[in-house]
Amino acid sequence: MFIIKTVKIPKIFREEKYTRRGRKYYGKKSIGKRMAIIIRFLAVLYLALYGLRLMGDGKETTLFEDSFQIEEGAYTQGLFDGEAEKIVFESKKAGDGPLILIFHTHGSEEYGETKENGQAYSVKDAGNVLAEMLAEKYGVTVVHDVSEYDAEGTEGSYERSGEGVGRLLEKYPSVRVLVDIHRDAYKAGDDAAEINGKRYARFMPVVGVCGIDENGEKKGVGLENEFIDENMKFAYNFRENCGEDICKKIYIKPYRYSTYMMPESILLEAGNEKSTFEEVENSMEIVAKAIVKSAGIK
Repeated sequence: MFIIKTVKIPKIFREEKYTRRGRKYYGKKSIGKRMAIIIRFLAVLYLALYGLRLMGDGKETTLFEDSFQIEEGAYTQGLFDGEAEKIVFESKKAGDGPLILIFHTHGSEEYGETKENGQAYSVKDAGNVLAEMLAEKYGVTVVHDVSEYDAEGTEGSYERSGEGVGRLLEKYPSVRVLVDIHRDAYKAGDDAAEINGKRYARFMPVVGVCGIDENGEKKGVGLENEFIDENMKFAYNFRENCGEDICKKIYIKPYRYSTYMMPESILLEAGNEKSTFEEVENSMEIVAKAIVKSAGIK
């Protein structure tokens, strides 16, 4: 049961409802006071939002910066000052000369599925699929280097792949994009993504920054990469063109790896040991499209 109580306002205040004493009962405020209340409210709201933004690392992150995951110990001061984000790559025309070079610093990395001959599918098979898609669907001439630079072990493999790729760049000076395909190790959350009933192996770009953070100071690793900003921007463009469902955040590691030889270079961890090769093949469709679009190949 609801009880409604009517309070009768004294006549004197009804007659003085536009005076200070009358407004107290009628709840009316002058325009100036209303504006002051609104301004105070907006100021408090701004300060609250600003305080939330300062929580965490103390600065606002951009969409560009939020696309990266940084390995503990990597020196990243100055990497996200906006310079890398501004880089624009020149467009390229698919022609007779090779534009893309695919290689594998760790060519022995295999997937958990075997072929009819009993051999396991490897990253070199993934490279074959990518090369065929780039050539057949996009008309891009591709060089696929299937040398096993880790045949003697992973130690020294990046030095050996650098030498081998260097020789190929001398032989094919028209190459403008380098793609080093690896296979990742399975981690929680790395299961294939399913889109419209089709399963895709997840992949992850990697950028090496050639520096270890020691209490805020950079410790060099003995090797440098003059194209770090360009590598970051190319990886960012690549991820944007792939979509976050399949492409994980770009992983920043302390060392150099294989992207130092050319601005538009990418090291790609494609799938893991639990990926089926069909899932890897499906992902190569996305990778091919993203590389062509990121490199501005017409």
